[in-house]
Amino acid sequence: MKKYILLLIISLFISTSCEELGIGNATLKYEIYTESESFSVAYDNKHGNEIFETVNNNTWSKEFECSLGEVVGLDFMNVSDNEWVNAPNVYVEMSISKDGDVLVSYTGETNKEYINCIFE
Repeated sequence: MKKYILLLIISLFISTSCEELGIGNATLKYEIYTESESFSVAYDNKHGNEIFETVNNNTWSKEFECSLGEVVGLDFMNVSDNEWVNAPNVYVEMSISKDGDVLVSYTGETNKEYINCIFE
C-alpha cells in the first residue's frame, strides 16, 4: 500500500510543471509612464529588497529575472518640493509584467499609486 501512495505522489509531482509549483524564474518588468517630469518610484528588486529611485523624465522601467511565487510591488509618487502629499495629480500608466504578459496595471490620475501581485 505504501508503494502505491509513493508512486501516486511521484506521478503527481512529475505531471506538475515547475511553474505550477511556483518553482523557477521568469522575466519581471516594471514600467511607468507619466505626464510628470519628476517622480519617485519604489519597487522590489530580485533579492526582495525595496529600492527607492528618483526619476527625472516621464518614463521608467526595470527588468530582471525573478523567482516565481514572490510578491512584487511597484509604488509611484509624484514629487513636488520633495514631498508627494502636496504634489498635484498627474496622468500615470504603470504595470508589472511577466515574460511580456501584464499581470497587474493601473491607469489614471493620481499623485500616489501602489500596485502589487504574486509573480506567477
